Amino acid sequence: MATRSSASGTPVRGRRGQGGVQRERLLEATEALLLRSGDLTSVSVAAICVAAECTPPTLYFHFGTKDALVLAVVERHFRGLATLMDEAAAGASDPVEALRGRGAAYVRFGLANPEHYRILFLARRPAAVVEEPVTQVADVTQLAHGSRVADMARVADMAQVADVIGFGALVDTVVSAQREGLLVPDPPALAIALRLWAMVHGLTALMITAPGAPWGDADAMITDYLDSAVRGFLRAPGDVAQRPSVTADGG
Repeated sequence: MATRSSASGTPVRGRRGQGGVQRERLLEATEALLLRSGDLTSVSVAAICVAAECTPPTLYFHFGTKDALVLAVVERHFRGLATLMDEAAAGASDPVEALRGRGAAYVRFGLANPEHYRILFLARRPAAVVEEPVTQVADVTQLAHGSRVADMARVADMAQVADVIGFGALVDTVVSAQREGLLVPDPPALAIALRLWAMVHGLTALMITAPGAPWGDADAMITDYLDSAVRGFLRAPGDVAQRPSVTADGG
């Protein structure tokens, strides 16, 4: 049976059926500590357990590791991101407009949830929290310019965070745009998706960390930026007759 600490710090056993309550308490305590510190490495298991009034075995029982708990906290907020991007793309007239819609939804979500965006992408963190999608894509500019497709496929094995930010749907949208002859067939869809993500993340991060910059109207800025980002991959007029078979890795 799971245990928790009393007000005096003495571990006490939880009643049967309290597992869901204890799990929620751990999530809320971890979120509060992360938002307060902005540094994943400074939030210890001990501090989480004190705030959640439980013992370390309870944390490990529900989440396995501290890193998994941190990711669960962030996922609670970012799960809505993929939904918002899907909704933005659903009303688009073509895949290119869908790309713009997805990008705009991403930026607006980050601006509406700046502290959680910082935790996932900007805060100091142990590598295991978002190892595949963040630490390996940290040098995304280099990866998106000339790296082997096999290397990029490895990097884009986004695991949990890929689902959270809707990366797979982004790649699928690029593939659709290439198949319809709207985007250039080279670089491959995966490379284009990574570049677009890097661009959109850069704008989001700058607008969060430098809110006092002369951005002007935020909506106009986002729209103009997304137009410029996508424009670099548009197929030239008159060069749309041949529509090659396109896959994410260019095969």
